[in-house]
Amino acid sequence: MTFQILLFAFIEEMIKVLVVRSCMNTINAVASIFLFAVLEGIFDLPIVSAHLEYLGASIWTVFIGSFFILFCSKFLHVATSYIYLRTKFLKSAVVFCTLWHASYNSFIDSLPTFELKYYIFIPVLFFASDIIIAYLYLTSEKAITILKSR
Repeated sequence: MTFQILLFAFIEEMIKVLVVRSCMNTINAVASIFLFAVLEGIFDLPIVSAHLEYLGASIWTVFIGSFFILFCSKFLHVATSYIYLRTKFLKSAVVFCTLWHASYNSFIDSLPTFELKYYIFIPVLFFASDIIIAYLYLTSEKAITILKSR
């Protein structure tokens, strides 16, 4: 993990915290959870589509596959935003989500080029791991709160 990846992840997480926390008790709270996933998905759509075309996918595979890959791989932003919305320990959540985001980006950058048939597995693994990691963080935070109150 390079310093540049960590710095960009920290900046993105700080902006996300400000947006999610400022919308916390408003009608826009749910929309703020999905904002960064949608924005980064729009930014990455041409890149993912071009990559699938390069691998020889048909037009429908490119269209459906791009949205599927982006939905699953950008779910990290939904999970971290949800953590920011529910957390009681904001500083530890920012540190945790920054390290999670930076390690996620480092892993993506180090992936080799796969054949088209393998591209369905990686986004599904990312999606499942995002749900599990967010659940574990919020559950452990709840356990710490219970232990502190005793």
